[in-house]
Amino acid sequence: MGQTLGWALNVNEYIFPPVPASYDETHELLVRFPSEAEEDIPAMLLPPADCTLCGPMAMTGHYVATCVIYFHANGCDIGDCLGDMETLRDGAFEGNAVVVAPEYSGYGLFSEFEPSVESIDLVARASWTYCRHGLGFRREQIVLCGRSIGTGPAACLAKARAAQGARKPAWSRPLGALVLLAPFTNIADVVQAHSNSLVASLVGPMWDVAELLREPGLRDVPLCVVHPRDDEVVPLQHGQAVLEGASAVPELKYGLWLRDASHNFTLEPEHALALGAFLCEHLPEAVAHSLLFTEGDAAATATDADSE
Repeated sequence: MGQTLGWALNVNEYIFPPVPASYDETHELLVRFPSEAEEDIPAMLLPPADCTLCGPMAMTGHYVATCVIYFHANGCDIGDCLGDMETLRDGAFEGNAVVVAPEYSGYGLFSEFEPSVESIDLVARASWTYCRHGLGFRREQIVLCGRSIGTGPAACLAKARAAQGARKPAWSRPLGALVLLAPFTNIADVVQAHSNSLVASLVGPMWDVAELLREPGLRDVPLCVVHPRDDEVVPLQHGQAVLEGASAVPELKYGLWLRDASHNFTLEPEHALALGAFLCEHLPEAVAHSLLFTEGDAAATATDADSE
């Protein structure tokens, strides 16, 4: 019993293990943006493959088709994510995307802070605001992508955007799409898969991804779930349950179940190409917006700016 309680009380260290920083203030892709807290958020900003697409920073969304906000796993920091970021940009979006990966408390340049659900959700909200107003992307151009623990803040942010969008007088998609790599239903379920129901009962759900994605406002948002069949950390059944239970209509759901892959799988170009083929079919407005936009249209789109 003592060992069980000890394990449960140390669950925060299990969920957010110490990770050596892989980058510093001199990294060429490092940016910072404000948040609700006193500290600015460090993030990696991967530009489009063709930098001639870029104009002024605040108008990036007028020249680039898609913005991906990438929420990393718990065993790495944002400096370790560049491989996934490049694969998503080039494979899923043919290079016509920027990818923003914000740092969590407890990792990288934020290693002195204690990680928590609340602090990471704060980072997620700040990332959305930055992509909307710092980079100039429209809601329907923004794709949220989370990997492992990162599927929690991605799902939470998606629900929040959908709930706020439901209060708007005119319908518009609250975000472009949601991509989840090895998602969990909730943390207590993951713990139970590796211990027993007693330990699981002592652990809160943290992010309940399965429940978050039942939000009715996400009905028209494309959902992609990628999960290894042989995942030894988060069983495949989690990804399948998340996809099946989500509110998205069936034609907007896509599951990619990877053979001969474990939890820390490498996101390969062929995986990204498969995601891209699905997303391309369901993100036409984002692509059309970037291709048709001219600098003279800037004033006309200014009315799209809001407080979100």
